[in-house]
Amino acid sequence: MFTGLLKTTNSSVRSGVDMAAPPPPSQDLEDTNSPPSAEGLNIHLKVITPVLQDFHGAQLIDKTEELIQSTSVLIFGRSWCPLYKDAVELLTQALTIDTSVILLDEMEHRQAKLILNYLKKRVDKFKSTPVIFIRGNCIGGCRELFDLYTSNHLERYTLRGLFQRVRALHTERVETSKLLPKYRGKAVLLPAWFPAHVNDYEVRLSSAVLACLSLVAAAMVFTNIDSARWIVFVMALDQFACALAGPSISPFGSIAMAFVARKKPDLYPGACKQVTAIAGCALASVACIVFFLGHKNEASSPEASVGAVGYFGCGVMIILAVMWGLEASSGVEVGKRVLNIGFRIGLLPDKLYRTHLLTHKEALDTWLYRFTLSDSPKPILGQPNRYNPLALKYKKKSEEWGKDDFDPIRHMRITYFVMPASIAGLALVYKIGGSLNTSKLIPVSDDTLTILRIQDAWFQAFSSVAAFIFIFMMFMYFTKALIFVDKVKKEWYCPEQATSFSYIFISCIIFGFLLYGNGDANVDPNHDSSTQVLGRVLYWVGSLAHVIFSIMKLAEWIGRRLELDHIHANWALLPIGLALAGFCTPIVGALSHHGPFNNGNAWLGRFYLAFAQIIFTPIYVITLYRAFTSHNSDFRERHGMWLWVAAQCMLGLSDYTICEYDYSNRVSDSALGTPGSAPLNPLLCGDRPVRTVAGGVFLFLVLCWATLPRNGFFFREEFHMGYWTICFALNILSAAATFFYTTNGWYLGLIAEMITIVCSAFAHVVVFMHTVTGLIRKHGVCTSADRYGPLSIIRYTHSAMRESREKLEYFLLTIDLDDESPESRDNLGIFAAHFNHFRIVHEEHMLHDQILINAVRELFPRRGRRCDDDHRDLEAAVVEFSALINMVLDPDVALDQRKDIVAQLQLQLPSFFHRHERHLMSEEFDVLPVGEKYLSLSMTVELVREMWKVTPPEKWDVIIDFTLNNLPRHTQRVRFLKVLIWCMPERSQQIGSMAYRNVDAIMWERLRCDVPAIVPRGLPHWRRDY
Repeated sequence: MFTGLLKTTNSSVRSGVDMAAPPPPSQDLEDTNSPPSAEGLNIHLKVITPVLQDFHGAQLIDKTEELIQSTSVLIFGRSWCPLYKDAVELLTQALTIDTSVILLDEMEHRQAKLILNYLKKRVDKFKSTPVIFIRGNCIGGCRELFDLYTSNHLERYTLRGLFQRVRALHTERVETSKLLPKYRGKAVLLPAWFPAHVNDYEVRLSSAVLACLSLVAAAMVFTNIDSARWIVFVMALDQFACALAGPSISPFGSIAMAFVARKKPDLYPGACKQVTAIAGCALASVACIVFFLGHKNEASSPEASVGAVGYFGCGVMIILAVMWGLEASSGVEVGKRVLNIGFRIGLLPDKLYRTHLLTHKEALDTWLYRFTLSDSPKPILGQPNRYNPLALKYKKKSEEWGKDDFDPIRHMRITYFVMPASIAGLALVYKIGGSLNTSKLIPVSDDTLTILRIQDAWFQAFSSVAAFIFIFMMFMYFTKALIFVDKVKKEWYCPEQATSFSYIFISCIIFGFLLYGNGDANVDPNHDSSTQVLGRVLYWVGSLAHVIFSIMKLAEWIGRRLELDHIHANWALLPIGLALAGFCTPIVGALSHHGPFNNGNAWLGRFYLAFAQIIFTPIYVITLYRAFTSHNSDFRERHGMWLWVAAQCMLGLSDYTICEYDYSNRVSDSALGTPGSAPLNPLLCGDRPVRTVAGGVFLFLVLCWATLPRNGFFFREEFHMGYWTICFALNILSAAATFFYTTNGWYLGLIAEMITIVCSAFAHVVVFMHTVTGLIRKHGVCTSADRYGPLSIIRYTHSAMRESREKLEYFLLTIDLDDESPESRDNLGIFAAHFNHFRIVHEEHMLHDQILINAVRELFPRRGRRCDDDHRDLEAAVVEFSALINMVLDPDVALDQRKDIVAQLQLQLPSFFHRHERHLMSEEFDVLPVGEKYLSLSMTVELVREMWKVTPPEKWDVIIDFTLNNLPRHTQRVRFLKVLIWCMPERSQQIGSMAYRNVDAIMWERLRCDVPAIVPRGLPHWRRDY
């Protein structure tokens, strides 16, 4: 009757857990990945099968309760469940805790059901197994266990007194003490770009919308409405994007994200949602194919129109509505059930949930940090001297103030104008694909095939939205120019941001094109309407201003020395604006379509085009060279590379338009008998421009390939306004494809037009909703710039030291010399090891600080004197603490004396940390901002290289271990490594090997994905460093 419950085994096969042996306490392991010995397997795991006579009570429930109360750690689970396996591996292998388990799937069904019903009554908010009890108290499931572990609460309080091995080595003296290497484990990342966590609120809201749309589409098909096909098509694309990169990158998911932007997320494993999205994408694709290919033509009766194929498609949509409805209402996911089947039969890896479990607490804390206001003080001006123009001027402000500083006027950056320019560009695409071929502004053959019909209402709607945003942002920026003049000057002279002023001129040119093409030319063929006159005025304002701006900036860059890091792909905006002016010149009729200036439009267009070609060639070569050879550490700069695509396509589009216009005029003049007007060969117009646009398509494919997870060059960071640059580039690519299709009727052009327009519209919806979400959250939009550079290594080291202080204070308080238990002695060793790491980092960090202070003193001799005094005092205190701790570690010292020293340490260490914090704040307010503001980029790189030289490699190994394992957020760890690689690219794999030795598998995989250059030889994903 109890055969499934009454067995005891040490077999790892029974438990279904892939175990690695814990390292013996006496060993000093250098390689934590060595294979375990056979005797060490599963020594801390016991599958309990209690004998009936061993327990009191007649009911199975009574026996279960007595088992819960009598067992230190007890897990109810199923042998195939990955969450059960993760919990067992954490407890038995990472923490070496004796753990007992009851495998419900090996019991009789009736017994297992009785136990589950009892657990539901006993445990609050019971969801599913595993259920974990420690000392008779239920701590929850696997996620709650890992949350306690990552917050250090599990080791310090919940499992206190249950550890079976020492956690510190060589604790005879402080100088030799070190922590046991972290248990590495295994890690499996989700395919493509899918995140480890998804917000359950976003998922349910988007599922509710999709369920409603599925029912609407099914009903519309039965009423023979053609728009239903496009609804299903959009749903299939939405789920395809969701399956690749998560709900936040899909249109409906991004809309749902905006609605729950201020609500604390309920994070759910990403694997379940990815499988659900794959299923939704597959079913929606089937319905889409059925509706597009199997639907009868609309001229027949509704009954004939639907047919058997239509009924099948509607059935698929109803299935989708049920699937998404269950997910929205009760959280029942198809993906979770499919995954459970895969786990049971062994098709899926057991570690799919591991990343979610280990990073769940960190992800929640990061969300709260970003979107919760802190109490940081406002910035103050450091030591102002209005009578000395050369006096030091800087602001004292904290990192927390930067993230909370939301001001739509002061932080209205010129780079934000990419948003209205991009939306206006989308209207330009719809204009070209809709009414341009019927307006006769450019000659188009009457037999041109038009399959993709774009209504004028689309471009009018997007034009209105773009115009509203443009006018509003111009008002805000003009207000900023009146109040914060220095900030506008800074943007004007900044090599990276200055070219973004081109977006204003580009927007004016596009608005001029849209207005001119929207005029009623049939009223009087010889005179333009008022709308066309306004369009021509906007064209002239934008084009002339952009030409003058381009001349000024080129002259400025020639006249001043710039480093290679200052040359950005954003400079391609200059030739893009000039080529756009050349494209619009013959269409708008800059010199009038009537009279003697008709041919002058082509010549003016060629002037703009020639200027654009001269500028783009060197910009493209230099920025491409920089992309090949530079570190590319700042993610925000990478999106400018998509402007290569826009520039190439715009140059070809402009060239083609001017040539076609000139050819049509010459044909017209020849027909009228004008002397000297021989017609051109129309084939000449399609040769060079097509090659230029083909180059843009090639660059687009290259950048798409660089986006793939193996390369991970784009989309690795959180949202910022730079994503609008990609939308802008997609618009130009779409305009080129649409224009060539409307003028030539190539079927290949039709396919390119459909793909690029869908991608562009898709991207605009997603990025627009992310912008709205940023405004709602007051984060990432209209906030202080999130800057970091080579000197950020000091700031990140400070953050790690702050986090480590809490560990030192805790383990110092746990020292009880009267307690002779192994765990109590181990706490003393752990404190000594943590203090040794802190001591090494502190000593080396003082040397690094002195290098920076000396560089600052070359500019301001009196700067940093207080830091010198702090260094001497703190160093003396650290030496004194080390001597005291060595006396506590020495067993030959009298017990009473050691107790007095411990009490002295418990009294003095908090005071020391208070002084240490004041010193860190002094550096961050008085030294670091001066170096970041006054030292050039090349100087700061050299400073970091000098810091590396003064510290030996074995101590850098401790510093990297200390910093990575104490920094609270993943973004900080990534940037810490990027700063080192930025300054020392030749040491990237050496730095990576140090990181690999000191972090677990989950952290390593996350770091490796974001910083692929650190992977050392011998590990997966390694690349030869040339």
